[in-house]
Amino acid sequence: AYARRFQVGDRVRVRDWDDMVREFGLTDFGDINTPGAGFVTEMKGLCNSELMIDCVIPDEDEGYYYLFGDAWRWTDDMLEAVETKAEADMSVSSELLSWLTALENKGGVI
Repeated sequence: AYARRFQVGDRVRVRDWDDMVREFGLTDFGDINTPGAGFVTEMKGLCNSELMIDCVIPDEDEGYYYLFGDAWRWTDDMLEAVETKAEADMSVSSELLSWLTALENKGGVI
């Protein structure tokens, strides 16, 4: 089963081409033989790029993702986590709390 690791809003990095080749090998056409959907050579330019999950298409056998600003179908094996939406939300909340505390300590109006 695929498309289970990430949720809409998660920041991900497209895995390195050479790492995926070592793990999955190449097809006769020179594409990476990733399970569920092949990683075609036209996608190579996006390797190591950070993007955000736009849509999750769950499926029993071959679920996949769409990324913001991109039309390719992506699977778990092609992506690695950078920051989940929950982590990003927590970071913003922590920064806001720190800012409000500093403001209050300086006698600011909240």
